[in-house]
Amino acid sequence: MPNKGYIGHAEEMMKVQLPSYASHPLALLLLLLLLSPYESFRATTLNPTSTIGPCRRLFPVYSSFVEEDTICLDVLHDDENIIAITKPSGVISMPCASASSGTAAHIAADYLYNGMRPKEADGVLAHGIVHKLDKEVSGLILLAKNKKVSKILSKRFSNREVTKKYIAIVHGQYRDPTQSENDDEISVLTWPIYRKSSGKAAIALTDKDMEKAKDALTRVKVLASNSTFSLLEIEIDTGRYHQIRVHLAHAGYPLVGDSEYCYTVRTMASGAQVQAFSPSSKGGRKMGGLWSNKYERAMLHSFSMLVAHPISNEMIELHSLLPADMKTLASGLARSCDVGDRLWYLWQD
Repeated sequence: MPNKGYIGHAEEMMKVQLPSYASHPLALLLLLLLLSPYESFRATTLNPTSTIGPCRRLFPVYSSFVEEDTICLDVLHDDENIIAITKPSGVISMPCASASSGTAAHIAADYLYNGMRPKEADGVLAHGIVHKLDKEVSGLILLAKNKKVSKILSKRFSNREVTKKYIAIVHGQYRDPTQSENDDEISVLTWPIYRKSSGKAAIALTDKDMEKAKDALTRVKVLASNSTFSLLEIEIDTGRYHQIRVHLAHAGYPLVGDSEYCYTVRTMASGAQVQAFSPSSKGGRKMGGLWSNKYERAMLHSFSMLVAHPISNEMIELHSLLPADMKTLASGLARSCDVGDRLWYLWQD
């Protein structure tokens, strides 16, 4: 038996798609029968506890598994070949052994199924994810709707033809750890990164580490900074595992709320040892009396992307506004540094 949300969605679809037949007594029953295969798919593949919000542009995605509930999806771009959405923190990007439901790909597919575009939805699930964001990281994610587009976009990401920018909030007043003199005030972090046997990423500091390491390039621009926090714009040329988190932690400015990358005494690439954040018994980190475990996740957001459309080759610039948890901290920091009027674009249209 379909739930109220599903029936309500079918009624709305009738009014929009078939207005002349909306009042016919058998019309709703027929539409429910036509939609039932897709309703069954959603009931078995999507996480019934997933919720998204608040969003910039809200598109209701009616779910058969949550009684009278709606997922509000922030859709940034949608055409017959690609869809770009805002992935909330806590959602895994793509289906895997440990997440067969409730991923960003599933949520985008559900939105398309509700829009009566089952072919595009199937394409998203089969070929959609061409780049990934960590579970904790929020922000812009681009999905392909068919195999051809997936191959084109995957190649462009692999060839570093896509410009990706992130907004990060870190502990401390950021200073360029490389001591370079850049006219544009952008510091460039180039420490090679490798995967440890534990699965964590780390900076290669020894010859043995270098044998397993890959090059990594992170550009950092300070947007606002005081003695406690810094608001940063990050651009990456490479997409190494946990690259931004590891580079910033190694520089001595770990992400606020990042429980994974913290150090008691850290050795920089130059050989200097620096006292940094140390784990606490509460699972947080302390510096200057501030516990970062008051923040539930790493303060990192995929903010913008500049990419050539896979079919038309026209350049598309996409933006995803800061979510509520980061907006509060970022806007307060910006105002305290008298740059709030200059950075409003980060959190409002």
